[in-house]
Amino acid sequence: MSILSLPDISINIPYDDDICLMVLGGRAPSSDWLASLNFQSETWAVDKGLEFCLDAHITPDMLIGDCDSSSSSAWRRSVELGVPTAKFDSDKDLTDFQLALDIFDKNQKRESLKGIFLSGAFGGRFDHLWSLVISFLHRSQNYIPVGMADDEEGMIFLRGKSSLTADFSKAPEAISLLSFSQECAGVSIKGAKWPLNDVELEYSRPYSISNRAVGNDVRVDIGRGLLGFYWKW
Repeated sequence: MSILSLPDISINIPYDDDICLMVLGGRAPSSDWLASLNFQSETWAVDKGLEFCLDAHITPDMLIGDCDSSSSSAWRRSVELGVPTAKFDSDKDLTDFQLALDIFDKNQKRESLKGIFLSGAFGGRFDHLWSLVISFLHRSQNYIPVGMADDEEGMIFLRGKSSLTADFSKAPEAISLLSFSQECAGVSIKGAKWPLNDVELEYSRPYSISNRAVGNDVRVDIGRGLLGFYWKW
């Protein structure tokens, strides 16, 4: 188990410490929030995510994109800093994020899977967010989709028999459980206003949303499936 420390929340999750932070070009996380993250072994910028990194005084370890949303000055700055870059034509079938996942996948040693955590993922158009989440969860089996967050909302993914404990320093506006498989079996949540104990959640019938934390600690358990634990500040 590892402790993933984000501002105002610490999450005990069943992953190793080797996590790549990918900063995407959606809603910008606050610079202070992004700069405070220290759990990642490396940071990748995806197109406009480069600007968010530079604003937070983070030099990414890799830059991927078509430069259609990031400024040319940010790209020039990245070149000056010696950041390895994979630049693509803007007329393409895959999104910049899907290309980033493919490049990450090719670089992995199959005997030891790295985790990926996203920021700059929320906000904007629904079709972008839908494509992003589905791609993140299912594009490859050669990385672990740990979660995604910014200073407004976040989500951690649990797969198979596993659990997490979230320690909030302030109460979130809402917490939710979302099934990303046809069903999630053996799901429990403690420390919530409406607890669940060993229930089955269905992809087609999402009802476990807009719950409330009743204390600092919330525990989530899952026996089978793919589950998202979501919070909104």
